[in-house]
Amino acid sequence: MKDAITASVARLYETFPYPRYPLLARPRWQEGYLVSALFAARLRSLDQLGSQIRSDASDHRHAARYDPAPRQEALTILVGGSGEILPYIVRRWEPWPNRVLSLDLSRASLIRARFRLGPLAPRTNFVHAELGSWLERRVREGATQFDHIDAYGVLHHMANPSQALELCARSLAPGVTMRLMVYNSPARAWIHEIQAILRILRVSPFVATDRQFARRLIENLGHTLQSLGERL
Repeated sequence: MKDAITASVARLYETFPYPRYPLLARPRWQEGYLVSALFAARLRSLDQLGSQIRSDASDHRHAARYDPAPRQEALTILVGGSGEILPYIVRRWEPWPNRVLSLDLSRASLIRARFRLGPLAPRTNFVHAELGSWLERRVREGATQFDHIDAYGVLHHMANPSQALELCARSLAPGVTMRLMVYNSPARAWIHEIQAILRILRVSPFVATDRQFARRLIENLGHTLQSLGERL
């Protein structure tokens, strides 16, 4: 089952690298600050500061003793399920000495990501692998832990998300950060309903004429159903 799910996801993103922006397009990396290890570290430091102040509200010396400055040494950042865009955004945000590993199931996505990085590509290591198996092997071998992991929109594509989450946690150095995002299932119910219709009609995403048919069908539905039209 695990191998079947991994193969299915790999095939999807090999065929359709996401989000497949034009290769010469430059994403607005300035809006990608949430991906930065520096941003996550600052959130953590503010949370720690708040906890110290709340622990004894009458003693404000806690705030004076607390230093929220980020660590100064170079960090190792893992971007799991990086796709073709995140490597570019992460490399623009991370300080130059930081080491970035971009991992993805899709070789096509990694090729596009390397091209997009251009002269910055040597500052990023690209890994073509399945996140769970790769982390499991590293944990078993006692490899160096990461200082930040970004797994945005990844875990819900995996055969065993809870195991992958545990492996991510075990791959982190003590006291550091991780950013995760999984899709909100109720908010995506309309997508699953459309997918069910297309499955009944035996429409394949890997056949050009089927994709054209699906596009026309969804556009027509959008004109008929106001709520769907607004989402589209």
